[in-house]
Amino acid sequence: LSTAPDAYYTSYLAPGERAATGDWTAAELDELRRIAHEHFEKVHSGAWGLLSMHLPGRTGLQCKSAYEAVRTSGGPREEATPIGRAARGAASR
Repeated sequence: LSTAPDAYYTSYLAPGERAATGDWTAAELDELRRIAHEHFEKVHSGAWGLLSMHLPGRTGLQCKSAYEAVRTSGGPREEATPIGRAARGAASR
C-alpha cells in the first residue's frame, strides 16, 4: 500500500472504509468534477487511484468510469441520478 498507492486505490478502498453503493449522487459528481479540475495532472497521467482518495467509498476505477461518462455525455442522464428517478416517478403519478 505505501509503495504503490495509485495501484492499490485503483481497485481497492482504504482498509476499513465502507464502499459507496448505487448510483453516484449529484454531490459526488460535483466533487469529482472539482477534484479532477484541481488535480488535472492526476487525470492526465491516469492516476485514478490517487484521485479516488478524495472521494470516500469510491475506487479509482469507479472515478474513471464516472468521469468519462460525465465528460463524454456532458453529465449523467437525469434519470440515472436519485433525484432524476424521484422526479420521473412523481411525473408518472
